[in-house]
Amino acid sequence: ALQSQLAQLRAQVTKERKAYGEMVKRVGGEREELEVALHSQREQAATLQGKLRELVAEGQRMQRELEEQRGEQAALEQEEQALAGQLREALHAHLLDQGRVEEL
Repeated sequence: ALQSQLAQLRAQVTKERKAYGEMVKRVGGEREELEVALHSQREQAATLQGKLRELVAEGQRMQRELEEQRGEQAALEQEEQALAGQLREALHAHLLDQGRVEEL
């Protein structure tokens, strides 16, 4: 009777060891998959951060260009106003020369 119980216990221990070994393999495989996925996500994050830095730099460059264009536009408008003033003065002088001064 004891021999039979001992054989059953040994069989149970062997079965439990095998199940434990399979569980360790499965958990190890899952861990490896998770590590691979984490590495891939880190690479993706680094790539996205690089692209974001490029976009920020591009946005800053475009902002600088826009500010330069606004400055050039303001200078052109000032020059246009100055030329319009000179044109009015020249026309007024011309009309005075002709004796036909009218209210402009």
